[in-house]
Amino acid sequence: MATRTILKSWFTRGAYPRAEQFAGWIDSYWHKEEDTIPVAAVEGLPGLLNGKYAASDGELLAAAQGQLAEGLAALVLQANDLDARVGDIKEVLDEINGEEI
Repeated sequence: MATRTILKSWFTRGAYPRAEQFAGWIDSYWHKEEDTIPVAAVEGLPGLLNGKYAASDGELLAAAQGQLAEGLAALVLQANDLDARVGDIKEVLDEINGEEI
């Protein structure tokens, strides 16, 4: 990539830019349809993005999410156990109802 000063010198009044200079001029800029601008190339953007969420906050959030996931898993196990117990009680009641007293 050429600096603006160099690019301007190629295209001064009366100059005859060569094909390589035109190509250099075009290649010195990002094309919105063909290029992706790296985050690091946008002045100040990495710092702004990194400052939005502290790593320690992310760690706390991940820990809280892990605890919630464990709690949910425990509740699912309890619900499954209760379903099994209700099924057992239903079977006993069906047996009782089927017997003549």
